[in-house]
Amino acid sequence: MRTAVAALLMLSALAACGDDDAPTPTRTACQEVRAGIDAFNLGDYASTQAHFRDAVPLAEKEVAGGAVDGGFVDAVRYYAELAPADYAESSRSSRAFARNKRITLERCVPAVEEDQPPATTV
Repeated sequence: MRTAVAALLMLSALAACGDDDAPTPTRTACQEVRAGIDAFNLGDYASTQAHFRDAVPLAEKEVAGGAVDGGFVDAVRYYAELAPADYAESSRSSRAFARNKRITLERCVPAVEEDQPPATTV
């Protein structure tokens, strides 16, 4: 019995370490954009910018793969290049911020499951 418990503990420890050769899941541009929006809503503008920076090459790749752009890459790039210290003021006063917000939100609307009511925006 002790041997079985020890073996289970060792397997659990190994599973927690993970496999360094295992591929990491690929994120989409919209997943990064939504993570950036979440960080923005929490007031974490440095993380907001980091997520948008991560989203730029993903958005470029998706558009190169045939996805319709509609200004999406430029909108993502706008937020990636915006200094974290400028996010709050820009969100209140910048037309470019508002335009790019509309583009990213329209492109990256979170999926709503059938048994859940649609999300509301504030």
